[in-house]
Amino acid sequence: MSGLYKLYEGGGGGSVCRGAAETYVLYNLYEAAASLKRTPCSPASYVLLVLAALLAGCPDPVPPQLFAIQERVFTPSCAFSSCHSSAGHAGELVLERGASFAQLVGRQSSQFALARVAAGQPDQSLLVIKLRPGTPAALDDHMPRTGGQIDDDALAAIVEWIRRGAPDD
Repeated sequence: MSGLYKLYEGGGGGSVCRGAAETYVLYNLYEAAASLKRTPCSPASYVLLVLAALLAGCPDPVPPQLFAIQERVFTPSCAFSSCHSSAGHAGELVLERGASFAQLVGRQSSQFALARVAAGQPDQSLLVIKLRPGTPAALDDHMPRTGGQIDDDALAAIVEWIRRGAPDD
């Protein structure tokens, strides 16, 4: 395998992307590089391939700040009409921009005897428990219900934001 693909899979000691989409992109770049080796081409072709690999690289991790979590996690994964929007408000929870902090931090769940977000205590926060794989059956469904598991970087940002006291930043 190429050095780029090996780095992606964790063998190169660098940062590792996660997710099927990134695997697909990097595998196709690997295949393109292999085909270039079989056909004569200029050094400029190799430069363009490396540039494409850099531009298609890992997305920036989600910073552990509410504005970033809102933009990169809550809005695309939670706050749509049938779920945690002002129209759907599943579990009496709205995760739209401008409402998330007041709806989460220090607020008791309407369904369970847990705080939605217990500032400084991610392991005691219903938000983290529901987002982690293996949500206990007693706590209903794993979230998000649609669209699959949020990626590890996004979950780590939420955990760190809560660990830092869940500021309204």
